[in-house]
Amino acid sequence: MESDIHLHLGDCISGMRLLPDRSFDYCFTDPPYNVNYQSGHRKKNLLPGVRNDHLPVSQYQELMDAAFGQLQRLLKPGAVLHVCGGWSTSDQILPVLKAHFTLKACIVWDKVHIGPGYWVRSRHEFVYLMINGHRPPPIPAHRPPDIWPIPRPPTNKRLHVCEKPVDLVTRAMVPFTDRGDRVIDPFMGSAPVAEACWRTGRRFVGWELDPGNLAGALARMKRVGAQFALIATDQAEEKAQPPE
Repeated sequence: MESDIHLHLGDCISGMRLLPDRSFDYCFTDPPYNVNYQSGHRKKNLLPGVRNDHLPVSQYQELMDAAFGQLQRLLKPGAVLHVCGGWSTSDQILPVLKAHFTLKACIVWDKVHIGPGYWVRSRHEFVYLMINGHRPPPIPAHRPPDIWPIPRPPTNKRLHVCEKPVDLVTRAMVPFTDRGDRVIDPFMGSAPVAEACWRTGRRFVGWELDPGNLAGALARMKRVGAQFALIATDQAEEKAQPPE
């Protein structure tokens, strides 16, 4: 039986160019924030870093424009996408997003557990709610507040340094999709969106550029018992083997 979860190792822009127009119903994605993120736990947990997270602003915006331009083509008119972001580089990503999509809301993800900081200790990130085009989808029957307290995964359980909780993805995705819908994530990381899709009966296609992070995605799929298809070269697949 063909799998409904497709994990790609490679460049998402090149991969998305091969797909037909208007072939996806929804997107949840967590692109690099361009903040040169350094986790205090990375050396301890041996998790890979984030690719393309320390670029000149013009280069970063060019990369994001190419990726979200492809998403605009691939998503159906009126489709919703949720895009994660941080306050310090919102001025870099928002102009790109608004060039392709209509911004409808900004959700504040309260991570519950306080993080490090200098002036203040951070415990929130943003999730931008965007529409492909200007025709909104039906308004959900239950309209939640725009502050969502959802704990981030514990340090010793994370498969990615910037991992988003499956509960966050599920809460965002379910009101705007139906079972069997196709979901896309070009910045897949350790694939929490894929897990949310598997648990709720959605179909998934995603890309990850880093073999080490893809290893986390494979470990996740095996941990939850999800059937999946890995699209990668033999060499890339060997590099992306999950830990035993």
